[in-house]
Amino acid sequence: MDLYFERPCQVIDFLPSQVPPEDGDRFFAVERLYLSGKRCRELRERFADVILKLYCYDRLTVYENGEETGAADPAPGGLSDSIIRARKDLAFHLPGQDALITLGRDDTHMTVYGASEQLLCRIRLLAASNGLFVWQPQGQ
Repeated sequence: MDLYFERPCQVIDFLPSQVPPEDGDRFFAVERLYLSGKRCRELRERFADVILKLYCYDRLTVYENGEETGAADPAPGGLSDSIIRARKDLAFHLPGQDALITLGRDDTHMTVYGASEQLLCRIRLLAASNGLFVWQPQGQ
């Protein structure tokens, strides 16, 4: 899995672009708000919707805290619950696309590694339909 982290990445986020470093204090205050209570659950539900809809097109394997959780192609209900309720580091490997999507336990974004242009197009559409944005980190 570590090889994926060396590939180009895109971010699925509630913000339309990367926040400049000089605005970090305000961003971290807003991020703390989004990581608590109802807003955290709502954001996680939007992430779950993206992953569940991608799952309709591609097989996937889920990893929690770096460990495979079981067989590939989990039940949709369990997949959704692990995203919404579990506060663990999650990774979703899409072997047919040779891509990896990560969601950290305390992150307000998901990161997509090694996605083809076709997969990125699909992710952009799914993200937008859930009020999310896809952007490339600066320096890539």
